[in-house]
Amino acid sequence: MLKPHQIIGNLFSKPKDTVPKYQIRRIIHSINSNDCDKLHIGETKRKFNPRLRKHQKAVEQKFPRKSALAEHCLPSGHAISWESSTILPTTTSWRNRRLLEVWESNKCTR
Repeated sequence: MLKPHQIIGNLFSKPKDTVPKYQIRRIIHSINSNDCDKLHIGETKRKFNPRLRKHQKAVEQKFPRKSALAEHCLPSGHAISWESSTILPTTTSWRNRRLLEVWESNKCTR
């Protein structure tokens, strides 16, 4: 079967803009520490920016129960590299996202 060389999708630019990193929902994220080689791997259905701010607030206000990241850096005195936080490959399915979060966490502990 013959296929056309040019298709309409190739002729026009994409009609939608890409979503900025901090506006993406349903993600798995990674946040680095400046002082050690540990990573915080987390999963959220919320937008990345509010989740990142919640971690920052827990560290600033010294609430280790509010964030696993705060639980690590408050007793150790480690500084967090907020600007180097990244979004890892993810999925919209909650169960699959949880599995990916565990997978990514296990990759970091080896």
